[in-house]
Amino acid sequence: MKSGIRRGVHLILGSPAGAPALAAVRAGARLLPSRATRAVAFYAGEYLAEQGSVLTGKVPTGSAIGLLSRDRMHRHIYLHGVHEPATTSFLMSTVAQGFTAIDVGANAGYFSLLLADLAGPSGRVHAFEPNPELFDLLRSSATVRAGNNLVPVRAALGESEGLNDLYLSTDSANSGLSTMSPQVAGQGATTVKVATRTLDGYCTEHSLTPDIVKVDVEGHELAVLAGARALLANRPPAYVICELETARNAAAPLVGFMGGFGYRACSLTDSGLLTAYEDREAQNVVFVAGVKP
Repeated sequence: MKSGIRRGVHLILGSPAGAPALAAVRAGARLLPSRATRAVAFYAGEYLAEQGSVLTGKVPTGSAIGLLSRDRMHRHIYLHGVHEPATTSFLMSTVAQGFTAIDVGANAGYFSLLLADLAGPSGRVHAFEPNPELFDLLRSSATVRAGNNLVPVRAALGESEGLNDLYLSTDSANSGLSTMSPQVAGQGATTVKVATRTLDGYCTEHSLTPDIVKVDVEGHELAVLAGARALLANRPPAYVICELETARNAAAPLVGFMGGFGYRACSLTDSGLLTAYEDREAQNVVFVAGVKP
């Protein structure tokens, strides 16, 4: 049965009727989610992966985004129109016109574009991505979108400034696994030299007081925030969102570090509401600014 569905999907998408068929698959995956539409979307993704192309998808707020067809996460965004729905819902209910946001580890720019759309013309988003291929996608998407409130920055963030190794993902289907942490990098990972900034230095240079900071840097989160001590102490963003995966970064040191600056750690419900912090294997933790102890 599954092999028949797979063969049928591949045949149709490879035929002259492929474009409208793919549009129907995307619509079904978004509007009528079911086991059947998920199965068809899966095999459509499998077909797209074989094409080795750049896809044009959309983030939930409407901006177009360039995506790599070989990348699993990118294909999911293209087919389903959403990535990390809990975090997406939280941002859509929280970020207001005029917000200043910083996206560290922007990848192709899903959250950067979402934030820029939500912040509007009076807001500003600075998006950091050191991976050359992903940065090119991010920059292209920023260039073609309406408005100029998204600033792509080809650099990593860390505890000190300089030129450092970025370990590129060893999984061609998951380009987001590039990391500045040698402990997290896969064995035999290729490296490229990238500029590294501190969040304190960058914010001072550009006179920024961000309302929200998102950090997703594959185990390098604590180093990024260690380079933001002055910001956290003197001009604390209302929210700092960090990806935590126990396989790459222990939660306790980061929760303790942020707690020292008066931040309360929260988890997210499936619908994007803040809830009491739970130590999970993988999640985006929202640190909420509070009163210093």
